[in-house]
Amino acid sequence: MVDLKKLLILKDKLIKSKDFKEPCDYFLGHFAERPEFMRMGEPVDGEFMRPIVVELGNALLKRRPSEVRLTMTEIAEYHFLHGACLIDGKPANLIYFRDIDMGILSLLHEDAQGVVMARFSCVYKPPQPPRALH
Repeated sequence: MVDLKKLLILKDKLIKSKDFKEPCDYFLGHFAERPEFMRMGEPVDGEFMRPIVVELGNALLKRRPSEVRLTMTEIAEYHFLHGACLIDGKPANLIYFRDIDMGILSLLHEDAQGVVMARFSCVYKPPQPPRALH
């Protein structure tokens, strides 16, 4: 059984770790490698993350990615999103906590010999309804 309260430990590691591998390894070991966790949460439209993933891809690959695909799931009670990405065909994982506006992206390196990571902060702004013109 997956203990979702461990997401709070993951959040703490995300905030405090100097080594980005630490929160990524914690997520993989306690959550991502557990099929029951992968069935939890609700699918969400990850389009709001696309510009962030493009910029992270640009920084990590040293070039602007031409293709980004996202599949995101949210566990709303913990303000937590996680997902799989393809950045120019390279697999990546993304975790993000809405309440602290912080996440981390891990991406298979260009030479497929390792993983590169980037921690990021952002502010999520929900789409605004169109204003009526008078």
